[in-house]
Amino acid sequence: LFLIFGFNFGVNRESRFQTQYPNNTNNFPENLKFIDINGKEYSLSDFKNKKVMLWLFATWCPACVSGLKVLSDENTQLKQYNFVIIALKTYNNAGFPGPDLKELVNKNAPNLLKENNWVFGEATKELTSFYNKNNYPDIYYLIDEQGRIKEVNSAPAATLDTIIKFLKSQQ
Repeated sequence: LFLIFGFNFGVNRESRFQTQYPNNTNNFPENLKFIDINGKEYSLSDFKNKKVMLWLFATWCPACVSGLKVLSDENTQLKQYNFVIIALKTYNNAGFPGPDLKELVNKNAPNLLKENNWVFGEATKELTSFYNKNNYPDIYYLIDEQGRIKEVNSAPAATLDTIIKFLKSQQ
């Protein structure tokens, strides 16, 4: 069910996302911050000049766990594109209980905790309200080096080809 939801989520992207999600700006919002799993505070603007996947997900979401595993398997390929994946537990875990973020990653993709192209953390209420106002359990943004949103989608396991296409088109 979640895989189907995730796959269909991006199909009508043009009509739904243009009205529901942030416009393409030429920079990252300075005021949107998050704390990584080691307690370090980041702003999205810290990732300027890099290709970014901003992924907000719930730790109870099966499609999200699948996405984590697939992206882990493909990380060698992803790293070669100066690509950072910011994987954030959405604020309040999209309204349902689930495992702790570090526990989830340790269980499903422990190698990613040591990778320098991955940042795991918890989204603030403000960041979630800006990028996930409908509180979806799985949504990601592909953002170019200038901070412009190029794609909004979900279920990275089902949409890996979209991620790879974004990376290759930005070379």
